[in-house]
Amino acid sequence: MLELRNISKSFQQVNLLLPKKSKRIDVIKNISFIANSNETVGVIGKNGSGKTTLMKILFGALKTDKGQILFN
Repeated sequence: MLELRNISKSFQQVNLLLPKKSKRIDVIKNISFIANSNETVGVIGKNGSGKTTLMKILFGALKTDKGQILFN
């Protein structure tokens, strides 16, 4: 079983010309789901919706800002 509980991730968007105008961009906000054994799960969405970021979090390449990932 794989369970995601309120996973969130944001990145700092840096404005090189006006550093004080830099801001945080939410890429993933409060995603939760459960995938049981013997289930196939697909992740679909338009460009820029956070699919790759979610996969990087699941495989350990990125850390979440908040939330939990439970496996088995």
